[in-house]
Amino acid sequence: MRDTKENEAMKPFESVCFDWAYEQIRGDQLLVVGNMQADLPIFLGRKSKKVTGFEAGYESYNRMMRLLEKETPLLKTYVALFQQDWQDDQTCDGTTFHSIILSGTFDVQIDDLALLSSRLSARGRLIMIVPYGRAAGGRSAFYLSDITEFQGHSLRFVTMQFFHTSLGIVFERAPTSPSDTSGYPPVVAGLEQVIQHKESDYLAEISAWQLKLSEQKEATIQLVENHIEQSKNEMDMLCDYHEKILENENLVRELTVMKRKYQALSSSKLGKVTLYFWDLRKKYRR
Repeated sequence: MRDTKENEAMKPFESVCFDWAYEQIRGDQLLVVGNMQADLPIFLGRKSKKVTGFEAGYESYNRMMRLLEKETPLLKTYVALFQQDWQDDQTCDGTTFHSIILSGTFDVQIDDLALLSSRLSARGRLIMIVPYGRAAGGRSAFYLSDITEFQGHSLRFVTMQFFHTSLGIVFERAPTSPSDTSGYPPVVAGLEQVIQHKESDYLAEISAWQLKLSEQKEATIQLVENHIEQSKNEMDMLCDYHEKILENENLVRELTVMKRKYQALSSSKLGKVTLYFWDLRKKYRR
């Protein structure tokens, strides 16, 4: 077992995993299941391996088919893709494979391993490329301690390899259920248990911070909405003031026009006589 984190640092993550998986496979009849990358079946097909792949997702399956359509007619004879869940498979019922590859994030139960083991030929290999530790979003992931649990159902642990945040594990079909778990010493189990507890604490702390950030975000949004509402009210008041100013300006213009008309009328002969008459009437009334 070797760590590819440093010596393969310059290669793309998927390329490193694919190369490692290709080194681990046995035989030419392969089954690829799980939430796999579309390039993996094509990558193996280019190596002249007969690949059967399953993808339950509609969009992922269509993406894989579009990629496969771009390949040569010869490669298409090596790769067969199906849109269905591998547990419900009827297409390959009774068919055995030299190697089975599980790639991506998925939930594998002990009963699933028994089913997969039954589809392996003698000395066939089960190759898993899975997230190491607890993956984000509630997706299933693996710890080293799972290896001892999976050693059964005629499966024997062969090797494993780290890919930064992922773990590659290889099992081989054995004639009988093995009991040797020496590849996973107790000291490692104890260390990993401590790591799991620490990981749980960190995840709980992250969840608490996310909740706090969510609450602060809501409070900030409410504060902004209040400021917007206040600004809107102030804008309405300004609009009312503007309308009143316009009304006052109209009144001022009307008054100016009336003053001009009055001055014009009072300056005329008829206006002067009228004003003189009004003055006399006021004197007589006194």
